[in-house]
Amino acid sequence: MKLNIYRRKDGRFEGRLAVGKKADGKILYKYVYAYSYEECSMRLKMLQDQTINGTISPAATATFQNISYQWLSSVRVYTKESTCALYAYVLRKYLMPAFGKNKLYMIDEAAIKTFINKLLTQKSHNEEKPLSVTSVRNIMTILKMIFTFAERKYFILNPTKNIRIIKNTLRKKFLSDENWQLICQAIRCEENDTTTAIAIAGYMGLRIGEICALQKKDVDLDNNILTVQKTVQRISNPVNGKKTRLIIGEPKTSTSRRFIPIPDILVERIAHICQKRETDDFLFGIDGKVLDPRTLQYRFKKFLQKNNIPVINFHQLRHKFAGRCVEKNVDIKVLSEILGHSNVNITLNYYVHPTMSFKRKQLNMAMTEL
Repeated sequence: MKLNIYRRKDGRFEGRLAVGKKADGKILYKYVYAYSYEECSMRLKMLQDQTINGTISPAATATFQNISYQWLSSVRVYTKESTCALYAYVLRKYLMPAFGKNKLYMIDEAAIKTFINKLLTQKSHNEEKPLSVTSVRNIMTILKMIFTFAERKYFILNPTKNIRIIKNTLRKKFLSDENWQLICQAIRCEENDTTTAIAIAGYMGLRIGEICALQKKDVDLDNNILTVQKTVQRISNPVNGKKTRLIIGEPKTSTSRRFIPIPDILVERIAHICQKRETDDFLFGIDGKVLDPRTLQYRFKKFLQKNNIPVINFHQLRHKFAGRCVEKNVDIKVLSEILGHSNVNITLNYYVHPTMSFKRKQLNMAMTEL
């Protein structure tokens, strides 16, 4: 049967289906609307099945909430617990309030663009300011996965396919050489568990969760090697009245499981901590228990304030380590393995931020023949 679809003056597509006759003999129509011909065609075909054949397509009744939970159940099989907790959090806080009760086929590109614009320009519940471009891109990644799942399962059009979010062009703030020197000086003047943890991040490039997960048995002082095989994370846990909980799990990726040589400058510090710990004790927790990454971030903030150093995120120490290694001509493949990256492009694109002095030095070296 030929579909009766035309484009309206307002730009939308209108599809109509004859379903009978009125009392006066005129044809009775039902209508569907969409912003693209393909979407209008899909809606009209579903209406056709429901009206003429007496069948209701699953795609016609499925809500976003139904499909989202089906998708989440399907990915749990091969996805880390912490990642699934993040997916569930984004669904609960952002996607369900916006789309949860909507029929899936009714969510179109225009609705999603309106949703994105709202996240970028308006404060959400319990948010101090609108979300960053990076946060919105992460939410959209999850939304795209849900609609890709629905597209394969119910053969519906995917309204997220043509949506692109511009990259954040704002310059990120990184730890300056001057402030790094101040941190190093403060570390040398004060030896304790916190400053040693800071030193491990700054001199070995470990992530904060990896540092919190270190146990005495991960330290080989005979060969001066540190084994990274676990990470500590605080994840969403909306059960039993608790909002979050700590988990000890696998590192971020398979390449994050690694062996790192301990620099000479840190051997004595790490050995001193190990002397106070039993084999299975965590290095930086109280009484050998695991340390919450939030606690270490808090201690780092207090350390910076105590030494009159501008407050930064703990992860900036890892960035600084990578940048300094490049400036010292450390082999990029070696650096990538130390950082636990799956390939060198991640190291170069996300962790290496040459300073202006290093750029000048490199340029002068290249121009020596002029």
